[in-house]
Amino acid sequence: MSAMSNALTRTAWNAIGGNENAVDAVSFVGAGGLPSTYPVTDFASAAIATAALSILELLGKRSGRPLSATVDRRLSSFWFGSSIRPVGWRLPPPWDPIAGDYRTRDGWIRLHTNALHHRAAAERVLGTHADKDAMARTIEETPTDWGGKHVIAGFGFEIRSLGAWKNLVEAGQGTPRALTMLQYPDVGLLAQIDEFLHSASIPFNTVKTTSVMTSSEAQQLIAKCDGQMVVDTTSLTKPLIYMLVSQALSIRNEVWVLHTCAAEYYPPESDLAAAVELFERKEFPAAFKKLDELIAGEKGPYTSVPIGVQRQDPSQPSLMAAFVSLKHDRVVRLLEEAPVEVVAAISPVHSAGPDTNRSKAARYMAEYLVQRYTGEVYGVPSLAHDEAYELLVKLHRQYCLSDGYNFEIALTGTKMHTVAAGMFASIATPSSVYYSKPTRFDPERFTKGTGVTRLLHLKRIELVPSLPEQTLKEASPN
Repeated sequence: MSAMSNALTRTAWNAIGGNENAVDAVSFVGAGGLPSTYPVTDFASAAIATAALSILELLGKRSGRPLSATVDRRLSSFWFGSSIRPVGWRLPPPWDPIAGDYRTRDGWIRLHTNALHHRAAAERVLGTHADKDAMARTIEETPTDWGGKHVIAGFGFEIRSLGAWKNLVEAGQGTPRALTMLQYPDVGLLAQIDEFLHSASIPFNTVKTTSVMTSSEAQQLIAKCDGQMVVDTTSLTKPLIYMLVSQALSIRNEVWVLHTCAAEYYPPESDLAAAVELFERKEFPAAFKKLDELIAGEKGPYTSVPIGVQRQDPSQPSLMAAFVSLKHDRVVRLLEEAPVEVVAAISPVHSAGPDTNRSKAARYMAEYLVQRYTGEVYGVPSLAHDEAYELLVKLHRQYCLSDGYNFEIALTGTKMHTVAAGMFASIATPSSVYYSKPTRFDPERFTKGTGVTRLLHLKRIELVPSLPEQTLKEASPN
């Protein structure tokens, strides 16, 4: 008899209200066990023994006689290894793609996501991810202590603008040392966010702004940050994100970036299937029309807005690193107003994987752009600021440093790709940067709900002497 199996059986049986003396009616046979750090065979045998005790209790009441059972540890191990032999079909993989051990900022955690409801529970907290690498980035970037940090955020119009603050307060990691809230002409959810911040005892000062900020205005804001600076991208426009990140890294050599995803993005994944089908049939005008019908969160016509100082050399060819969005007019209008010789179309890959309709539609959009304007498509995960940054550095070296091209950037993609553009601008000088500004937004058809909140720490460091510029790396907090 295994002492461990017996002890585990007794614990389980007592936990469900069984008669403790009944455990003696079960005996265990067989030696050895499955190779594991944990007593898997003992646990398997105890689980089967507990089920056997329930059966013995039922049969005993019917017969009126004491009964006993024997549990074979070897057979128990086999049953825990696999108890199903498929006929005409295959068992799914024993491990979910994101199940496993993950390093956190203060230790390790294990995600056991083999069951669909287990994975759904993890994704409610950490967001949807296609693989372990994407999940690992999110887990390492979960919020940390706010002590000593000065946050620059905005009064946005999306639900996540309010939900981001609820996430941070519920995380129980304290509150920021100081908070500057940027207020747009369209006040958005100002009243609701103001009320929540006061209820959470988070003091703040308000600075009025527009969707675009000059470098001198960004520098003035940064100069007033007396602690570690955090740029909350959740409710900031792309020009503000770009300017604040690039200037903070240039001046302070480091910045924290806060980003909260939405729970859902418009249009829904199922609605995009029709547009993807049109793209696959090469019916581009019909596909664009369908996307315009679906993407009702913003309306054109779009206006191309230069960000910062423009430094193009008209005697040299130009490359545009254009972050692609599903709203094709954003990039097309910009390229019509600022024509270039080559387009690097950077297509966002959704966190659920490249085979989603959202990823496919963006890819088809990028392919259309390079067919029309000449260039190449580059797929980058929509939340991967590091990969987007590395791609910009690579393109800059190839086209600007080696071939003398003007290097231009279009802030027409995701917020985390905009962070990457800001990172790049802190170590190199783009010839020009543009934002494609819509005429208006529709808050009801933009995003829904609040997803996971991430906090990133970016540092600007020197490259090794063999390389001609400086670069950035992401660093863990001390």
